[in-house]
Amino acid sequence: MNLCNNHNCETKFHSTNQSIDEVDFLRSIQYYAQIGDLQKLQTKVHLVNSVDSYGYTALHYAARSGHIDCCLFLLKNAADMNFQTSNLKTTALHRCCNGDKLNVFKLLLEYKADYKLKTVDSKNFLHVLFENNSTSILNFIFCNEFHTIIKKKLNDPQCLVDTLNLGNNVKFSMMELKTLLNEADVKNKKPLDYYNKQTSFIDMQLLEIFMNS
Repeated sequence: MNLCNNHNCETKFHSTNQSIDEVDFLRSIQYYAQIGDLQKLQTKVHLVNSVDSYGYTALHYAARSGHIDCCLFLLKNAADMNFQTSNLKTTALHRCCNGDKLNVFKLLLEYKADYKLKTVDSKNFLHVLFENNSTSILNFIFCNEFHTIIKKKLNDPQCLVDTLNLGNNVKFSMMELKTLLNEADVKNKKPLDYYNKQTSFIDMQLLEIFMNS
């Protein structure tokens, strides 16, 4: 007699597998990175670039959650900051942009993360920022120093300042920034097409002048 020819038995088997997967995750380096448990994370350092069933490394989780101490530990122990997940092509930089984790954003760029990498939907990090209304990072990039440079160029067309210096070795070429703002994703949308106009922290007039210059 087949004891497993009914739906209930199959469901129980599936639930058991789910529970095993969950238990495994709760013991993983990814989980410790997600919850910010640096002490337990350190015990799994030999798995620094291992991936879970979703294709994420520990750095992906630490970056998304904003655990700067865990991110720093992982980076110092050879974490691949530019690793892209197999399905979505997501990097740790994309993840911190999604979660608006400014300190992690600064850290990754200080470590020279490749900000030109795109997701499977051809979104660069600016797409992710505008789409998720990540105001802390957007303010960091497009206010203060950015405004100062654009105003200088308006007052003096011969102004040669072409580098946006945001401190802590975080720099953007103004031309590169313009190129990134002009890139379209698979929906043929540029980063500014995702801009939430109800959020008025960016001087759009200056930004438009910059884009048309």
